[in-house]
Amino acid sequence: MKKINFKKLQLPIGLKGLRDGNYNEVDIAEDIADIIYMQTSGIRNKRLAEKIFDSEGEIELDDDEVNLLNQFINSNDTLLLNVRDGIDLVINNQNKKEDEKGRD
Repeated sequence: MKKINFKKLQLPIGLKGLRDGNYNEVDIAEDIADIIYMQTSGIRNKRLAEKIFDSEGEIELDDDEVNLLNQFINSNDTLLLNVRDGIDLVINNQNKKEDEKGRD
C-alpha cells in the first residue's frame, strides 16, 4: 500500500526542481483523474480515476493501483514531466522507507 495526496502533490519547479529541492504544492486530483478516465479503458482504470477524483486528501493505493498509475504516467505524453516526477517521488520515497524498515 502506498499513500498519496493528489490534492497536495509536491511538484518540482522547472527542470532543476528535483535536484535543487524546489517544489510547489498543487491540487492535481481532478486533472489526473480526468486524464486517466478519458485516456484509458478497463474497469480498474476507471475505478482508480474515481478514487482519485473523490479523494478528500491522502488516499491509500494498493499494489495493483500503484502499478496501474505507474503504467499510465510512464506511457502518457499528455502529462507534464513535473507531474510524473512528483508522483514518482512520493512512491519512491515510500518504497525507500519500506526497504529501510525491512532491513531493521
